[in-house]
Amino acid sequence: NLSVIDIDPTSGGFDHVVANINTGTKNRNDEITADGALLLVTGDNGLNIFSSNPYDLNYNTAIANSSSGTRTHDVGIEGDAGIALVTTEDGNILIIDIYQGSDNFGAVIANQPSGSRGGEIEPSADGVLIYVTDNDLDQIYIYEIGYEGTGSPNESYYSIPTLSLYKTIQLEGKSPQGLVIDAANRKLLVVDEERVDGSGGLLEVYATDKLQVSPDNGIGDIIITVQMMQDYSIFKEAIGNDLNKWMNAALDYYYEGEFKKAI
Repeated sequence: NLSVIDIDPTSGGFDHVVANINTGTKNRNDEITADGALLLVTGDNGLNIFSSNPYDLNYNTAIANSSSGTRTHDVGIEGDAGIALVTTEDGNILIIDIYQGSDNFGAVIANQPSGSRGGEIEPSADGVLIYVTDNDLDQIYIYEIGYEGTGSPNESYYSIPTLSLYKTIQLEGKSPQGLVIDAANRKLLVVDEERVDGSGGLLEVYATDKLQVSPDNGIGDIIITVQMMQDYSIFKEAIGNDLNKWMNAALDYYYEGEFKKAI
C-alpha cells in the first residue's frame, strides 16, 4: 500500500493519512513531481504513475504503468518533469516519458545498461547530469543526458533522451544506500552502509563538477520546448514544424563545424 499523508499545517488534517492506495505490488521507492501533479512508484511490475492532483478526476488513482519486464528499484525525475529515470534489478536505467499531453506518456522511450543492480538514481538540479550508485563495485556512475532527433527538417521533429557515461567515482566505503544532491547543485552526498574496515557507516561528500550545457543539447532542449508548445496548442503545428526545421538545420551545421551558420 501507499499512504498519502497531509503535510499542510493549515488544512485541518495535518499529519493524517488522507488516502491509502493499493498498488498491487511491493513498493520500493517513490517520487513526486515538483508541481505535485504526478506520483511515481517503483515495484515488481515496473513504474506505476498516479495522479496526485486534487482537482483531477483521477486523483489518487493509477493513470499509467511503465512495464519494464523486471523489478524496478529507484526513480528520479529530470528537472522539468518531462522524463523519469528508473533503475531496474537487472542493471538497466529506463527513461520514461512523463510529460502529460505527450503521445508517449508513460512509455519507456530509452533503455541504458548501467551494470548496477537496482542502484539509487538522482538527476542534478539543472538536468545535465544523472548520478547512479553501483552496490557491487562501490562506485558512483555519472551520466550526461543528451538528445537524439528523429524525423527530417520537413517533418515533425521528435527528440529521444540519451545517457552517456561521463565519469566514475570510486567510493571510500561499501554498499552505497543513499544519494542526494544539495539544492545549490554543488555537492553530492552519498551514504554508505559501512566503511571498508567494517567500522560502521560513512557519509561521503563530493563536489559535483558541474558540466556546462553543450550547444547540441541546448538546441535539443529548444526542440523539446517547441514540441510541448505544440502539444498545448500555444501555436499552430505548422509554425512548430517550421521552428524545428531551423533548429534541425542548426544541429546539422553544428555537427559539420559550421558554427557561424549554426548561429
